[in-house]
Amino acid sequence: MSEVADLTALAGRHHDWVERMGWHNKTTLETLGLIGTEIVEAQEEILLYQELPLHLKPACYDGFWTRLSEEMADITLRLMDLSVTAGFDLTVIAERAGPSAWKSRVAENAIAELLIDWKQCMNAARKAKLDEDFMQKFGRLVRRVLDYAEVVEMDLLGEVLRKMAINAENGTRGRLM
Repeated sequence: MSEVADLTALAGRHHDWVERMGWHNKTTLETLGLIGTEIVEAQEEILLYQELPLHLKPACYDGFWTRLSEEMADITLRLMDLSVTAGFDLTVIAERAGPSAWKSRVAENAIAELLIDWKQCMNAARKAKLDEDFMQKFGRLVRRVLDYAEVVEMDLLGEVLRKMAINAENGTRGRLM
């Protein structure tokens, strides 16, 4: 769990950057909606790769892995930002969630389980106040992202650091502030 401690330490820095960009103008549900789009984008990368003809897969693997890693970093960055906004310590909630219980035995399909945890977060966030129920479900989602990265041997912390550097260089990319 040392990686989650590192992510917790980076969360404040990332949250400050999001604030400087002027992007803390959304509700928790809207933020969770953006997390959902990142999960779907990761799933889309997997589906695109799975649909390739077998003879093309070896030549396309590095590009696929790069794009999947970027999407996982995007998910993680959004989770980090929301954890600071909501006042949750990623390390604490991930440890409280415990290891993920996987239904799928195939790593390529297991990412769909992130959507199940995401849906539960969305439903819990519909209450007037983020409560213990939301914190548990959010912790489960955070933990599943971390566990998925570990299962597929992804350097998630390295990818998050790389994305943070890219984001700092790109700034708002012309988005309205």
